[in-house]
Amino acid sequence: MARVLAFSAVMVASVCGGLMGFAVGSLQWSESRSVWIFVAAATGSALAALGVAVVSVLVLRAMSEWADVASLKARRR
Repeated sequence: MARVLAFSAVMVASVCGGLMGFAVGSLQWSESRSVWIFVAAATGSALAALGVAVVSVLVLRAMSEWADVASLKARRR
């Protein structure tokens, strides 16, 4: 379940980053430079997804370590 939530968070962040990049690109350049707007949207999407993916991996690793420590404590009893 945690992996599904992490994947969903990365996808949501990617969409949100793309929308923010599109908005910034639309404000910066006119409609005649649609390639640059697309580049801004793609860059925003990639950066947001990368950032959330890093945090998700760290959280999943921490959860794994916590589970190992909890099982170790249970075995000691």
